[in-house]
Amino acid sequence: MNESMAMTAAQEWRANWKVVLAGMLGGSLASVHIYSFGVMIQPLEQEFGWSRTHIASGLLVVSIAGVLLATLVGAAIDRFGPRRIGMLFGTLYIGSVALLATNNGSQLYWWALWALLGLLYAFISLSLWTSGVSSLFTASRGLALAITLCGTAISTMLAPLTTVYFLEHYGWRNAYLGNAVLWGALILPLIYLFFTSASDRNRTAPKAKADTSSLPGLSAREGFRSPAFLKLAIGALAMSLGVSTLFVTMVPVLTSQGLTLERAAGIAGLMGLGTVIGRVTAGAMLDRLEAKYVAAIANAVPIPAVLILIYGAGSALLSLIACLMLGMAMGAAVNCYAYLASRHFGMRAFGTLFGTITGMLVLSHGIAPVIGNHLYDVTKSYEPALWMAVPCCGLTAILMALLGRYPDFKS
Repeated sequence: MNESMAMTAAQEWRANWKVVLAGMLGGSLASVHIYSFGVMIQPLEQEFGWSRTHIASGLLVVSIAGVLLATLVGAAIDRFGPRRIGMLFGTLYIGSVALLATNNGSQLYWWALWALLGLLYAFISLSLWTSGVSSLFTASRGLALAITLCGTAISTMLAPLTTVYFLEHYGWRNAYLGNAVLWGALILPLIYLFFTSASDRNRTAPKAKADTSSLPGLSAREGFRSPAFLKLAIGALAMSLGVSTLFVTMVPVLTSQGLTLERAAGIAGLMGLGTVIGRVTAGAMLDRLEAKYVAAIANAVPIPAVLILIYGAGSALLSLIACLMLGMAMGAAVNCYAYLASRHFGMRAFGTLFGTITGMLVLSHGIAPVIGNHLYDVTKSYEPALWMAVPCCGLTAILMALLGRYPDFKS
């Protein structure tokens, strides 16, 4: 049984706050390639004469790798523990980010670089960090997950700005190298020192043997067959399809509406601030309120945000408000997915089940930018991509509201 189950919230935090810190920073490390991508579109377009659809196809390759590997990665996390996976693949991933600087203009080589990055990213996506933290928190799981998932908010805020700095001072190749060195040097040591999980602690305890079957929850087979899994997986996919183009390419979206590159990068970075606010707020609410309704509201918020972007095009103030709203919504929504998965599935096969849902998120992170940038290549506008968010987010809000009660694992 998870040792944190008998603890109060304060005791859980005293024992495990370093794990939350490391998990949060690990999540930010794993998002560098996503939130630096929008800044790199224009220089690559100018250097090689590629269309934006071709450039965005790199993210699609990452998505394909993520979907194909999602269940396998989740099973590996359940089998070997999050700590060893995070240390090994976090190091290899940051090396693959640096390799993007070797792009030589060959489309096949471009896809090969992103295929390698996608293979490594699949092992350090959201399911890894949430698996470790969820296993150590019960009374304060919602808040712990919220803070852990703020890692992507750090990338959302800072990756566009660091990329713009390296790009303007050293060129696009050194922008990839600079991001790899900066983020790797700051974060990898903290992952090595502090990141762990309940199964990792069991494995290293004297005369203890890791046994995930003793953890409360559904088996992988039971989880895949549950209605809650289908609603969460479909909902996460739809929501992410609707908003991923905006998160990945918000900088070119705003520059296409007349804002300068520097102002667009600064405003897009505010999505990260919104993500922090959304995640912490949702985390506190999830421990106190009906989680499915918190999730439904969070997934509906992007609808007015994209309408502001459409009808307020070119306004820095309205763009700022919309980006904050989008960040808050996405931050709260992803936190809700992780929390609801832990409550509906338990920890027995959490890595496998939530890893598969994470695969849906990774898939949409690749598909949506390709669709959105193809629409831009055809229409010279990102407005059609903005309208995609309305039905997608509406569907997800309905699915979240229809989730049933949590299973009673004790019985």
